[in-house]
This record gives sequence, structure tokens and C-alpha cells, in this order.
Amino acid sequence: MFIFVALKFVFKMRHTVFLLFVLLVNLTIAQNQKEVIFSIDNEPVYKDEFVRIYNKNIDLVKDESQKDVDEYLQLFIDYKLKVLQAEELNLDEKNSFKREFDGYRKQLAKNYLTDTNASEALVKEAYDRLLKEVKAKHILVLVDEAASPDDTLNAYNKIVSFRDEALKVGFDAEMKAVHDGRSIYGEDLGYFSVFRMVYPFESAAYNTPVGEISEPIRTKFGYHIIKVEDIRENRGELEVAHVMVASSGSDTPDAKKHAEQKIKEVYEKLKNDELPFEELAATYSDDKASAVNGGRLSRFGSGNLSSSTFEEAAFGLKEPGDFTQPFKSEFGWHIIKLLKKYPVGSYEEEKGNLEMQIKQDSRSKYITEKYVDELKNQYSFKENKEGWDVVEAMVNDSLMMRRWSFDKEDPKVKQELFSINNDKSVKVVEFLSLLEIRQKRAAIKNVDRFVNAGYTSFVQQQILDYKEEHLAEENPEYAGTIKEYRDGLLLFDLMQFKIWDKAKTDTLGLETFYENHKDNYMWKNRAEAVIAKCNSKKIAETVQNLFKANKDVANIKETVNTTDRINAVITSKTIEVGDVAVPESYTLAEGVSKVIETRPGEFYVIKAGVVKSPELKTLEDAKGKVISDYQQYLEQEWLDGLREGHVIEVNKKVLKKVKKEVK
Repeated sequence: MFIFVALKFVFKMRHTVFLLFVLLVNLTIAQNQKEVIFSIDNEPVYKDEFVRIYNKNIDLVKDESQKDVDEYLQLFIDYKLKVLQAEELNLDEKNSFKREFDGYRKQLAKNYLTDTNASEALVKEAYDRLLKEVKAKHILVLVDEAASPDDTLNAYNKIVSFRDEALKVGFDAEMKAVHDGRSIYGEDLGYFSVFRMVYPFESAAYNTPVGEISEPIRTKFGYHIIKVEDIRENRGELEVAHVMVASSGSDTPDAKKHAEQKIKEVYEKLKNDELPFEELAATYSDDKASAVNGGRLSRFGSGNLSSSTFEEAAFGLKEPGDFTQPFKSEFGWHIIKLLKKYPVGSYEEEKGNLEMQIKQDSRSKYITEKYVDELKNQYSFKENKEGWDVVEAMVNDSLMMRRWSFDKEDPKVKQELFSINNDKSVKVVEFLSLLEIRQKRAAIKNVDRFVNAGYTSFVQQQILDYKEEHLAEENPEYAGTIKEYRDGLLLFDLMQFKIWDKAKTDTLGLETFYENHKDNYMWKNRAEAVIAKCNSKKIAETVQNLFKANKDVANIKETVNTTDRINAVITSKTIEVGDVAVPESYTLAEGVSKVIETRPGEFYVIKAGVVKSPELKTLEDAKGKVISDYQQYLEQEWLDGLREGHVIEVNKKVLKKVKKEVK
């Protein structure tokens, strides 16, 4: 069955006295441009829709007759008639249809509810940063995102004073002087690349020149200043294996000496090829998690590991197979073997992974914010100060105890909070109701911050919802795709209701159809057979001999197959002349066939019983084919009836133009 998808452009007109004349003129022009190829009960179907669907689906058509425009037109008319009947039967009002269609619509809309330019810019920015690695130190003054204004200002003033002092005495000296490990941290971060730090910190690090100290920056952790010490080319990622002998500063001198001696012994065995690296790791490494895998570690890049000493030694290896001399890190002694290098790929190679990481990263919110700002301008977003004053007057500190509520019947909450495009008014009560719900699952430390953050999120969602509601009017591509899915879903439900279920459950109708078409359900010459499909000629010859010796199938399988390898797949079934289960070159005959090679590595042997003459199949034997034929019969009968009940007019002049266009 050929499945059509249909597209229909939806236009919304606002009728006002002032614009009436202009709209009538525009409507006349639009109708002149959109030529009608056919109509059903005077409802037009336009040429551009038909041509688009034809061009879209023609490469999928296997039946050459359906590529003929006249034939295709008849199928398309049938499709339109089916959709029309589905609507007449109110199948689009079923809850199951609404749920499935709404779910798809929302999923599809997500692809259109984003700023593709901003997304592309972030991907390009991430790739440019991926090419580099920044070496930096920072000083952090911890302050919670929900901290009071006084605490936030105090933290900011501290970081400013630290920066002023660092410019005088040097960053290292200031970092050492202020670090207390509780509310102030001074840390050497080493080298890192994109996505290793939170986005605001990453941006400040990449935008600060080497040797300089950044201005104070705010992250979710608090206020930072950053000293950028170096920027180098990204070294990519490595896959390595290692042998580790654990040793720490708290070990006794004898324990330290023993660890060093042990790693040297391993190194000598490695140099002398006494054992493969993997076996040495499995035998001697104290890193048991990697030892069971031959010492193999997960792929890593700069800044991924907690030991810079280990990283530098690993990146010092040049070629896969090279290994280091024994060296000591914070965790003990190591020997590293390089397994594989992963250099940074081209933009096209890295793009998909970067897009995925951006979606999971905090920077994705910047795409939404920028997009919503654009929509605010597009939709004439207007805030009402009086409405916000009501919000501020009604919220209080009981939010922090999750006990806040408000009177939903208070006339003040019926005021407008903001409007979108002059046709959607959002009331104060809608926002306050959201706050009332959100307080129950939030740890609120600062009421103003909670309310403001909630308002920003609420506005974004209202704007995006409005965009989604009007997407079909604004975007013909989306309108067409969603119309295709809607009509396809309706058609599926209609076929289920009118044809498929009936063909399966209408026992009397099925029996009658079978009785009236018995000649179509005849057995050809047939026989009970055992078919062996083998992976070598030798196995096939073995099976052939076992067939001739009248061994049963279980015995044959046990003889030629092992627990590790299946050399022959053996099945028993009734086969007919021309059966697809056997090779084309096989001639049905009683007895054991010769070995038939169908392609390299595929050999057949067939053992057939007595060949029976052609005879009528029972309904049970032919049931699958009878149901399929009955479905086609019911569909054609139904379509004939549909056409009789509607007036269909084809515009031959337009059809002639279509034939020229599609050729």
C-alpha cells in the first residue's frame, strides 16, 4: 500500500474595517497564484501541494505505474477522500488520537523553538576554544547564588580588594595569603580546555590575555579572579595503560624503598620482553580497577586527571606502543604505555559532539535567553508595572517556610502582568499560582531572588508557548510537516477501523470471500522437507550423508554444530515449487538433493518427502493470504463507495501544466 503525506498551508486573517479592502485584494492575488488541480465537493486542492507531495515521494515509489502523474493523481484523490471520511467520522476527536498527535506536535515544535544562529555561534565558539588549552590560577570567594544582597556585596568587595593587592604583590603571593580552605580558595588549575569549567569562568579564562588578571567574575560558586599563565594548542586525548605500585608520603622508608624496587623490577621485565605489558599490569599493578583490563585507563585529556605529573608523562609519549621509565606521582610509582592518540578533529568531525555537550551545559540557557529576547521584540511584549507592584506586595518571607498563599479571588490579582502581541494577556494570578506550587519543592533562601528567577522562567515559557501556538501560521515547513503527520495518523486509524480489524474479525465475510475465490488458494506441487543451510561445502556433504542415512534432525545438529559455532541451520517445513525458502536452482523431488552453493560460504541440502499433486488449500492453510486479499477487496469496495458519494472535479488545464513541470 502506498502511503501519502499531505501538506496544507494555514493562513490566519484578522478582519477589521480598516484592512478589509487590502485583505480582499491580497486574497484575490493569493487565489490567482494558487491554482486548483482538483476539488472534492467544491473544496479545492491546490497544484503546489500536489506537486510538492509528488516530488517528495516519487523516489520512494516502487510501482512504476504510480510514477505516472495521472495514476498518481487518482491515488492522491483516494488519499484525500480517506482523510475527509476520517474527519467526518470524528476520528480526530478521539482521546487516543489527540494524545499521540499532541505529543508529536510538541516534539516537532522543539526543533523550531530555538535560535539556530545563536546555537551555531556557540558551537563555533566551543570549537575555537577546543583548539586551545588555558593554564590558569584563580582566587574564589564563596557566596551562594541565593545569598542576601549584603553577603553578595561583601563577597564582591573582597574579590576586588584581592585583585588590587595581587596587582601589587603578585598573584601567587596573594593567592597564598588569602586561601583559608573554607570560604576563600586559591588554586592552581593547570591546563584545561572547553567544557572543563563552568561557562562564565571558561569565557573569562579564554578572554584574558596571558600574564594578566581578569576582572571579577560571578559563577554559581561565588566571585573569582583568574590569572592566565599560558595558552597552548590542544594536545587532544590519549588512551593509555599503566602499572602502578602504590606509595605515599606516609609510608615508612622501607615501604617506600620496596615500592621503588618493585616498579624497577617490572620495568626490567618489560624492557627484556619477559611478559606483555598487559600481563605485567594484571600481575603487579596495585590499581586493581585497571589491572583486570591490562592496565587500560579511560580516554582522557589535559585537566581530566587528578595528577598533572601522570598527565605530563603520558603526553610525553610519541607513538603507540611507547612506554615511560618508572616515575613517581602523588599516588605511587608508574609505568605508562601509550595505546592510542586522539587529536582534535575538524569542525565538521567535532560539531555533533559539541552540540550535544552544549545542550547539557549551562551555556544552553544563553540560546534560550537570546531567542526569547528576539521573540519579545517580534511579539510586542509589554510589561504592566501595576501588575508587578501587586506581585511585590503579595509575596513575603513565608515562601521560605513553604507556607505562602494568596487570595485568588482578590480583584488585584486579576490585573494584567504582561501582554504578548496585543492578543494574549497574562494575569498576575497565573504567575502567583505558579509560585505557590514551586515553593513546595524549592529551598528558598532569598525571596526576591526566588520570585525574580521564577518570573524570568515564567515569561520565557509563556513566550515560547505563544510561539508554538502560532508556529503553523508563521512557518509553512512546520505547517506542512505537522499536517502530514496528522493526516497520516488519521488515515492509520481509519484503515484500522474500516479495513484491517474487519478483515481479521469478520469470520463470515472472510469465509464467503474464500469460497468465492478458491482458485487463488491452490497448493502447487509440494512436499514435507528438511532444509539445511550450511557454512561450508564440507559440512553440507556431511549433512547430505546423514540425510541419506535417515538420521533425525536432532542427531544431525548435534553432529555438525558445537557449543561455540553453528555450522548448519536446519529447519523442517512444507515447501512448494518456487518456495523462497529453498534455492532457485532446486527442483522439487523426493529424496536428498545435491549440494547447492548459492553464494560463497552458503550451501544448501534439502531432503524432501513424497511430492503431492496440486490441490485446494484449506482456509486455515491460506488464512494469511486470504486476509490480505480480503483487506484489498474491502478497501477497493470502500473507495468505490467514497467516490460515488462525492463530486470530484479535475482541472485538466492545470493537470497538463503539472505534467510538464514534473518531467
